[in-house]
Amino acid sequence: MLFRFDDLDRTLSFLEDVQRTFDHAVNRWGQPGGCPANAGGPWRVSQTDETIVVSIDLPGVRGSDLELTLDGDVLTIKGSRPVTTPDGYRVQMDERGAQTFTRKLTTPTPVDPERVEAGLADGVLTVTLHKTDAARPVTIPIQTQ
Repeated sequence: MLFRFDDLDRTLSFLEDVQRTFDHAVNRWGQPGGCPANAGGPWRVSQTDETIVVSIDLPGVRGSDLELTLDGDVLTIKGSRPVTTPDGYRVQMDERGAQTFTRKLTTPTPVDPERVEAGLADGVLTVTLHKTDAARPVTIPIQTQ
């Protein structure tokens, strides 16, 4: 039996297309407007002794389309990404349609609402929350006798 690599390539390409189509359909089921559950992009939350830094991938989202609020220890990020089709074009496939999203994060420690900083650069929103003095760790000296 002869085996041709072209046949294998075509078969694998077909299977990748089927997998992509299946993933696309499953990700859109039950989602309002077809947005996946993690609309707004993946998060990274890190912290130091003084700050909590939240980074969120938001490709195609403008700063004017975002609203950030801090209510106690809950950071809420609301946003949208409009998508327009140029005149004379029709959509052939759309895996990154318009989105409206709301994401919430409960901070692990109290933060100072007067010292919140936010910036959007290269499609990444970075929010820096400064911990309150009471939330910062302190070193306790040990007295020896």
